[in-house]
Amino acid sequence: MIIKTKDYTPTFFESVTEDGVTMFNDLVKLDRGNLICVAARPGMGKTSLVLHMTLEFAKKSDKTIYIFSFRERATDIYERLICSLAEIDTYSMRKREFSSEQWERIARAKISSLNIVIDDTLKREEWQELKRLEECDDLGLVVFDALCPSKHTAPNYVQELSLITRELRHLSKIKNIPVIFAHTPNRKLEKRKDKRPRCKDLIGDGALEQDSDTIIFIYRDEYYNGSYEDFSNAEIIIAKNRYDCIDTVQLEWRGRYGKFSEVDKEESCQT
Repeated sequence: MIIKTKDYTPTFFESVTEDGVTMFNDLVKLDRGNLICVAARPGMGKTSLVLHMTLEFAKKSDKTIYIFSFRERATDIYERLICSLAEIDTYSMRKREFSSEQWERIARAKISSLNIVIDDTLKREEWQELKRLEECDDLGLVVFDALCPSKHTAPNYVQELSLITRELRHLSKIKNIPVIFAHTPNRKLEKRKDKRPRCKDLIGDGALEQDSDTIIFIYRDEYYNGSYEDFSNAEIIIAKNRYDCIDTVQLEWRGRYGKFSEVDKEESCQT
């Protein structure tokens, strides 16, 4: 299924909210040929962070944004955008049971004003189809919720992963646009005492780290200590940043809405 937010009307409402979330844009550049990797272990919120970055871009640009989803249906991604924008809890969204106050937030959403195309039809073996995006004149941002090579055995997996990141880098440079993708680091990091991801935890032969201009890791301590709260602290670790300094930004994870909120901005930069 392919959803264009400008044309799509879900069966349970007619329009949706645009809520302002400032996402560390001072450090992460979304205005040039920048290949951005958002990496975290499953359940940390990497798709949520990617979607928040997408919304930040969409609210400032009328250019076309493509979201390619390999693991979730286009309708699921669409609903996640709504939950984030309107601050609708995921339980209400699943049940389609909204309070009058929630309906008011949904009515103010205006997601139809955002030029986003959500595509869940691209197959894992069809990465070459991305070349058609080079012909899109108003392309502003391309997002992948995950890198999914068609081959699942090493070394073929690693080789194909390297080819994919090379293609994404080529797309970002030739169109001079940001390209964002989500990635799951090696599970071996969970055997360490300090489970914060590092660049060496990225799966592959080093090509992913080399090709990416910006690498962002997500770490939430409560994920490991078993204290699951609706609101908890998250460390957004900018481990590589070709266009600015590296830093760690403290955000608040709001689990019921599947979103991150900015609670503090680090002023100092590491070199």
